[in-house]
Amino acid sequence: MAKKTVLDTLRKAKKLLQKHWIEGDFAENKAGESVSPRSPEAVNFCAIGAMRHVDGPGEAEAMKFLRRAAKRINIDNEEHGSAEATNSAIIHVNDSIGKPAVMDMFQLAIELAKE
Repeated sequence: MAKKTVLDTLRKAKKLLQKHWIEGDFAENKAGESVSPRSPEAVNFCAIGAMRHVDGPGEAEAMKFLRRAAKRINIDNEEHGSAEATNSAIIHVNDSIGKPAVMDMFQLAIELAKE
């Protein structure tokens, strides 16, 4: 996958989360009800939900970088229970550590993808 496509996917998801971040669900509609992240009704997202909503051609490869970044964020925050590069690590950052860590996670994933 082209580096530009992966970077675009990560950047779009990060931008979406700046104003539309949630915890505890992949996506919600305007009424706060759970919906699919790929639904046109979805307006708020967790980290994984934003990646699924952006749904770019670089999503699968971009998720690898996001998992690596989540692992590092969890270790840096001494959250060793989620110190693996998995979707669970991403969920832990999103739901247990919070939005500032989510933004840091995306920035780190972008930096990793540039290498």
